[in-house]
Amino acid sequence: MMVAEVLGYLKENSERKNHWKILDVGTGSGNIAVSIAKNLEDLALEIEAVDVSEEALEVARVNAAQHGVDDKIHFFQGDLLEFAEEGEKFDVIVANLPYIGTMRNNFVEGNVKKYEPNSALFGGADGLALYKKLFQQIHDYKVRFDAMFGEFGDGQREELKELLNKYFEQSWRIEKDLAGIDRLFVVNKV
Repeated sequence: MMVAEVLGYLKENSERKNHWKILDVGTGSGNIAVSIAKNLEDLALEIEAVDVSEEALEVARVNAAQHGVDDKIHFFQGDLLEFAEEGEKFDVIVANLPYIGTMRNNFVEGNVKKYEPNSALFGGADGLALYKKLFQQIHDYKVRFDAMFGEFGDGQREELKELLNKYFEQSWRIEKDLAGIDRLFVVNKV
């Protein structure tokens, strides 16, 4: 869903820009960055993909190469925005950070738990620790963007609304997934 939303946003705004700078925070296997690059091969894209795990980045690099988009994606190891320069500007930020809470909303399907590392699944007691940290880094580093898209978990809407209001006032919205569950937040122009 997030990839579809980002693709729609970029296509809708492609006439006003001929070069896009995109940041994929918590890229993991690179599926979001690779999907965006692969689906928009006709646009000039510069995608920066960051993850704390070097092992995940190795998989992401292989995936980018296998899909022929490794020339459009630059991979960085780091903790969220630690690599960013103060005042850096991105057209789009995408974030699919671990959002399962360790104290609640902690249901994880057996196969997922078996094959995914905990660091890719759990985001603190309420599941929003990494989003809190990301939003604070955006504020501290004065990172600017036109749009930010992020996925979150079922039952986190109210806490996420408080976070979004704290950092981005009313320039955001929440979208439902195909099952009718609040799943994606979108922040515009910061």
